[in-house]
Amino acid sequence: MTEPLPDDRSRIRAIAIGVAATVAVAGVIAVIVVSQLKPVEERPVRKTFEPAEETVEATLPVPAVAALASAGPDAAGTATGTSESAKALGDVGEEVAAGDAPADEAPYAVAFRLGASLHVALSDGTGAKAVAPGTASAYSLSPDGETLAVVDGGVLALIDTRTCAQRTVRMAKDATPAWLPDSSAVLFTCGGDTVEGHESREVWRVRRDGSGAKKLAQGSAAAVSPDGSLIVVRPDSTDETGALLVSKDGGRFREARDLGTVSALAAGDKRIYASVLDASGGAVVLSCAQDGSSPKRMLGRPDVGVEAVWGSLMVSPDDKRLAAAALGDDGFSRLVIVKLSDGSVEEVSSRRDCYPVRWSADGKRLFYVEGSSIQGESTTLASVKYDGTQRRAVVTGATR
Repeated sequence: MTEPLPDDRSRIRAIAIGVAATVAVAGVIAVIVVSQLKPVEERPVRKTFEPAEETVEATLPVPAVAALASAGPDAAGTATGTSESAKALGDVGEEVAAGDAPADEAPYAVAFRLGASLHVALSDGTGAKAVAPGTASAYSLSPDGETLAVVDGGVLALIDTRTCAQRTVRMAKDATPAWLPDSSAVLFTCGGDTVEGHESREVWRVRRDGSGAKKLAQGSAAAVSPDGSLIVVRPDSTDETGALLVSKDGGRFREARDLGTVSALAAGDKRIYASVLDASGGAVVLSCAQDGSSPKRMLGRPDVGVEAVWGSLMVSPDDKRLAAAALGDDGFSRLVIVKLSDGSVEEVSSRRDCYPVRWSADGKRLFYVEGSSIQGESTTLASVKYDGTQRRAVVTGATR
């Protein structure tokens, strides 16, 4: 092994000393930098809360009947919910049945009474929810299922079926409200002036949001055609006699031919359907033109074994069929469906009382209640195909 020369040894020592000095300086600098650093504070982890199940906020309406009565028939306003009224009402806003499709994602198809409340539900009965007290004397669900018109305590209220928020409109009579087919407004009956002991009746219209209440005509009840072009008003008299009032395409109301004593009324796109008393005192269903001319008999006197009259007339949304019920004493009711093109009749009732509720939006099925609560029978909300077949139970225990 050859030893390094003296000059080489000197260079090696110099290099070693320089390296050592560099390392030392770097160490000092590192110590100074570290000493100036502040400890890093630990950041808290933000926690998120996910409810175990979906929560629904329901606004319970407070009917201001006393306030409306004292303020007069033209008073109107919005009722807001309170916890106390929620307790009084019970389960308003609570979904009592869960279906595959959440109720808030599909339109409600039918309204009915169940227990102490008015409910709405999907077409198969799922998603049922209480939206109003069951004390209402008359009610009608809008065609799109989003608003329930309710007459309770002599006051008309419009209830949002999704939120249960309510707007009170004005004093009203017990006649069933009639919606325009696009759900933009509803017709209802009010009391008018009292002359010689008789309180007159008036048909009014109000928008879905409760605004624009306006008197349309003197009359006791109204019917609207499926396409919305025709409004027919029943006469305002103690015995329901007199000429029908007809408005075409939003025009002025004009008198149609006097059909006699009218007990029930429905409007098609081209013809009017009325239950009237014939010369012998029996009830028949007539079909006539929009001016009351060309009357034709569609249903004769009810052949049901008891004294009965035709009522609850309902034209399907597709203007193809008419539902009618033969109504008697003590809750007696037999239901039929008439095909308007040829007059053929399908019986829906078997041996039980049946009460029509409403047609499905497409006119393919009819909702009805079978069983008489007056007679203490069990009741069921059911639906049937337009030809009287394919009966389906929808809600057990429901009434109209």
